[in-house]
Amino acid sequence: MKKNYLKIALRILMRNKTNTAINIIGLGLGFSISILMMIYVWHQQSFDKYHSNYDRISRLVIDVNMPDGTSAHVPFTAGDIAGFVKDEVPSVEAICRFYDEGVMEVEVEMTEVRFPDQYLLWADAGFFQIFDLPLISGDPQTALTEPNTLVITRKLAERYFGNEDPMDQTLWAGRFHYRITGVAEDLPSNSHLQFDMLASFSTLTGPHENIVERNGISFFTYLLRHPEADAQTFERDVAGVADHYINERFRPHGLSIAHSLQPLSRIFLHSNFTYGNDVAGNMVSGDIRNVYIFSFLALVVIIIAVFNFVNIITVQSEKRAREIGMRKVMGAQRKDMVFQFIGESLLLASMAFVFALLLNELLIHPFSQLLDENFSLAYWQKPGLLLAVLGFVVLTGVLAGLYPALYLS
Repeated sequence: MKKNYLKIALRILMRNKTNTAINIIGLGLGFSISILMMIYVWHQQSFDKYHSNYDRISRLVIDVNMPDGTSAHVPFTAGDIAGFVKDEVPSVEAICRFYDEGVMEVEVEMTEVRFPDQYLLWADAGFFQIFDLPLISGDPQTALTEPNTLVITRKLAERYFGNEDPMDQTLWAGRFHYRITGVAEDLPSNSHLQFDMLASFSTLTGPHENIVERNGISFFTYLLRHPEADAQTFERDVAGVADHYINERFRPHGLSIAHSLQPLSRIFLHSNFTYGNDVAGNMVSGDIRNVYIFSFLALVVIIIAVFNFVNIITVQSEKRAREIGMRKVMGAQRKDMVFQFIGESLLLASMAFVFALLLNELLIHPFSQLLDENFSLAYWQKPGLLLAVLGFVVLTGVLAGLYPALYLS
């Protein structure tokens, strides 16, 4: 019986090729545009969620009140605060400072080839305890423990050394030389941390070069909360220790500083700082307003597309009154007519969805370039998301076929 409905639906659609094409293209374009916009939304909301400790990672941020009455909200603090917090707050499982000086030129000692505009971050050894960045070569426990050691990404290793083993090779970056102690997988596009190289923070704290003493409030500090610690208590304890030591130093200069924790879940989309939102490409941020705008536009586009689809199906169905009358005379029951109309609209909606997916295969690359992102249609391999979209296609088909089915039959 179901096969018979399908055969009849296909026959009717093929008999009205122009109308069928208009329906498929119109609804398909709506699906396509909405899907692309939602891919952007999902990509923005997926940032940093690949970390296994996602819910326990946070960043120290500060509010600074100046002597002249102005204030600033910034995502960094003093370099020695991390040590005080680690020593005095037992619920800190790991801590990591970052320091950035922007892009720099790198020279490979083995080949004497120079590479400009490389992104380097200095980081504490605790980095690999906090963040999920698999090492292809090297030991995450020791890769950043010694001064003048460096972890590079797979992409950089291939660029610098080709098929040669990069481990223990020497690079010059800025004013320091480094020994490569690790090769990491490339960072995913949905990471707010985007660097080419990760250098040991201890490089900057030697007897002849102690940047912590010299550079004041300019260090990003990330913390990993112990799994059994309460989040609010943790923030209160960390902020209390940090506020005590930083104000002890800066209050004589007329500054009042208050620390708070920014959860990793809010770093990419909710970093509306006075300055320090984007750091030379090493740390990137988005804007939650763009997520709202794209979500709204996707909803508007799909509503218009579905509304037009339902209207066209209804108008076309009304022209088939004679056909319906003939089928009733020949003994067709009302339920048969209902199934037939809904089946036709479901088939059209499914064809439109397939058309949208094929169209997006062509559009995903220029869409990515337009927004300077790296989108992938692999999102549609996620079962939950795929089921949600298919459910919407079915709902569209049923709604489009329901009115003419009940009204005309």
